[in-house]
Amino acid sequence: GVFVFNLRLETYDGWQADKAFYGLLSDKNIEGMILTSTPFVGLYTNAKLELMYYPVFNSDYASQWINYIEHHDNISYIFFDTCNGLLCAPGDIACVDARQDLEETIKKNYSEVFYKNKGSCYYKTFKNSIL
Repeated sequence: GVFVFNLRLETYDGWQADKAFYGLLSDKNIEGMILTSTPFVGLYTNAKLELMYYPVFNSDYASQWINYIEHHDNISYIFFDTCNGLLCAPGDIACVDARQDLEETIKKNYSEVFYKNKGSCYYKTFKNSIL
């Protein structure tokens, strides 16, 4: 048999609205690293992405990224997506708290340049003001 797979992202629920988040860098010349919690950002830029998403996010991963961000000053943008990439397992309060700590760490040195609430989750992009 023949199996045909046709992925049309335009049909993904809310995709049109989310394109503003995913495509934020489409017209920018990027200096430095980009951290992203969603692979969809890669559809709109040729810049190298450092992927920070996992099938299940947890407090250990959050701690690793806090340490990474605190010790790397060449990060230009951070895409923070609690809808897809930084999902905590249901009932994992430690994960939710650690994800909040990660976001607070980011806010210390980065400016929020994009925010979109989507039900119980949100998309945020942070930019390094120095780079």
